[in-house]
Amino acid sequence: MKPLCTVRLFAVPSPRWLAPALAAVWLGVCGCTTLRLEGKSPLLPPKMSPQSVVLDIFFLRIPANDAAEAEAVWRQADEQRFPREVRDRWSWAGFRVGLVSGQVPPELAELMRLSDEASPLVFQETEGKDAESLTEEDAPVRRHIQTRLGNRVEVIASETYAELPFFRREAGKLLGCSVEKAQGMFALTCSAEKDGRIRLRLVPEIHHGDPHLQPVGGQGVLRLESRRDRHILEELACEAAMSPGDMLVVSCLADRRGSLGDYFLTTTQSGKREQKLLVIRLSQTQQDPLFDPQKAGQPLAGNEPAP
Repeated sequence: MKPLCTVRLFAVPSPRWLAPALAAVWLGVCGCTTLRLEGKSPLLPPKMSPQSVVLDIFFLRIPANDAAEAEAVWRQADEQRFPREVRDRWSWAGFRVGLVSGQVPPELAELMRLSDEASPLVFQETEGKDAESLTEEDAPVRRHIQTRLGNRVEVIASETYAELPFFRREAGKLLGCSVEKAQGMFALTCSAEKDGRIRLRLVPEIHHGDPHLQPVGGQGVLRLESRRDRHILEELACEAAMSPGDMLVVSCLADRRGSLGDYFLTTTQSGKREQKLLVIRLSQTQQDPLFDPQKAGQPLAGNEPAP
């Protein structure tokens, strides 16, 4: 018996643009989204350079006439970590410096607005602005800086004074100076110790006058930079070997009115004279005494080859 009809199947050719067009229509209707896959990324986290050092720099304020609050902070700071001659020179210039190691003292934590783990530090980022940019709420000012060993970091300590008279000792002589459009600064540099710590060097400076082009040398290159003249108070340089978490505390002597420390670290807000505390905290470093490049290739202790 013959079938009533015969069905033949054949392919209908389609233009090449049909598939992309259908895909575009589908995406337009359904939209697109980023897939978030759970789990760890196969990429390694970025690493800092072995020469990198991370610092947190705080400016805190206390009333200049509140000697009890200032002494409560300084009782927790170790001033004996610096040689006697360094402390004497800083005291003569109206400064005070100490080192805080280990746990942050409660008095200092209160000024830094450190309460508990659930309440992070309240601060204002200055982003290189003048240290006087504090609000009426007296919030701590913080600068988070990542630098390299040997690089110079400038910390603005004071407002710009129309005139700043000061005395300094140089080569056993007492010299009197007066500069215009002057501003107190601290220059700090970091170097590596063989035991994995970082040696921080702090030098007070006075920058004055208007910026002008000056030749500056570095890395075998001489270039012109627009900068102000400066008095580098090298006789007041101080150094401290620090581990991550250690803090260098600098302030002024409240009873030394007119001293360099007074010009650097006091301010007047709403008619009230206030004392500033500069706190430099070593936050992070890539230095490790087990991987000292200078000791690479040397045998470990007790494994020296027999003679």
